[in-house]
Amino acid sequence: MRDPERIPAILLALAVVWDAHPDWRLGQLLHNILGDKLTHNRYSGAWYDDLFYIEDETLLEALKGAEARDGR
Repeated sequence: MRDPERIPAILLALAVVWDAHPDWRLGQLLHNILGDKLTHNRYSGAWYDDLFYIEDETLLEALKGAEARDGR
């Protein structure tokens, strides 16, 4: 079972980053934050931004990295 304590930590980090970028839509925010974690198909040019496979720890790290870049 996954640690339920991860939920408030992720939501807090998400709130901090979203507060810094209030004009972004949620999907846009996640895509911008996770851009380097998503894969690009070099043949079709399509982005596979399937958030289904992003681990919570990866998301939290990316959000905290964005917080640091935004100076929060």
